[in-house]
Amino acid sequence: MSRNKIEQIGERLKEQSTHAVRRSNLIAAQLKINPTDLEALEVLLRNGKATAGTLSSETGISGGAVTKMIDRLEKADFVKRVLDKSDRRKVIIEPNLNTIQQRVFPLYAPLIAATTELFKTYSDQELDIINGFMEKILQISSDDLNQMTSDL
Repeated sequence: MSRNKIEQIGERLKEQSTHAVRRSNLIAAQLKINPTDLEALEVLLRNGKATAGTLSSETGISGGAVTKMIDRLEKADFVKRVLDKSDRRKVIIEPNLNTIQQRVFPLYAPLIAATTELFKTYSDQELDIINGFMEKILQISSDDLNQMTSDL
């Protein structure tokens, strides 16, 4: 395997990461929320719902800052607080899917459409390779984040 090809892939991954951060900043600004608020919405969409503690650990935001973030998202109608039926002391944060579908999803639609068209140019075997690569990269990233967190 060529070291040059590995370096090129590494450079593309770093560039993609920078694009993702920039995109989050731009979309958050359009929505008049903070970029970390947008990341919390992604966590909620992926998980369906979460406690403030889960949002804190998934985003790396302190407990106090998460409470303020939830207040902002609730005020903007992106989330709602719901009492846990099994433990009424516990509050669950749920995404407001109608608001998110109306206000957030359209901002990602051009990127999703272009990416979907790109995926159509690959065979199922190639898509399996890409998906396997992404799963492994995410695991490496997750392990690295967990190590960094435990070192604090």
